[in-house]
Amino acid sequence: MTTQTNLQKLTIRHLLRQSWHLVSGTKGAVFWLLFSALLLLVICQLIAAKLGFLGAAQGSTAAVSTKSSSALQYFSSMPLYLCLSFIMAPFFAGGFMIAIQRAQGQAVSSTSGLLYFYKWLPLGVAMILISLFSLIITAILILLPISILEVVHIHLSTPDYAYLAYGTIAWIALAIIITYVFQLLCIFALPLVIEKEFNPLRAVWVSIRASFKHLPLIILLLILSVILNTIGMVCFLVGMLWTMPMTFIMWGMVYRYIIDHQVS
Repeated sequence: MTTQTNLQKLTIRHLLRQSWHLVSGTKGAVFWLLFSALLLLVICQLIAAKLGFLGAAQGSTAAVSTKSSSALQYFSSMPLYLCLSFIMAPFFAGGFMIAIQRAQGQAVSSTSGLLYFYKWLPLGVAMILISLFSLIITAILILLPISILEVVHIHLSTPDYAYLAYGTIAWIALAIIITYVFQLLCIFALPLVIEKEFNPLRAVWVSIRASFKHLPLIILLLILSVILNTIGMVCFLVGMLWTMPMTFIMWGMVYRYIIDHQVS
């Protein structure tokens, strides 16, 4: 099936039908990639613990927590978060490239998702940019209001605790939604680094610009992915052998649809 045909028939029914037909050649590649990523993550954590990095980070967090500063606690975890983003970037990119290849009907092998370490630096920089922007958005939308509320709480003789609690919860929920939407808009940055050979900053910008025009479709696909993988988990996790590769392929199909429309 050609890309043009895919563009003309991109409906939920089409996504489900096509992705289901392509699952049989995808399971091995997806789960070998996930196993490799998990193994590397465990090794990195063991090395960090051996060298004392995790202990230092926890000690730093404990030290700032004694000062009751939400902002300091938040920013103390940023270096570790950014390092993990850099390390895991080739695996995220590999998963997306598996999805894109299968969405185009191409065959993949068990190591297809592990072929992009030669792009580790630009992929890692792109992931750091996305993570850093997300952290900044979260800091601005959550930590600043919380700090203001802390000051208000201190200076008010009889603060309205119910009003402060409900207002804080509502604002935090809104901030989390905004942050997740931003991350969704950046979801195509890594495959753009590989497929289009964009530099990291351009890949992030093009992903945001292209995805924003199709945001309802992306949100709908996210909801559908959650539903499918929840069903897979309910079936004693065995169902995820099919639902996880299926959702990978659907994201690949949507990537092909959006990028072919928006990016020359």
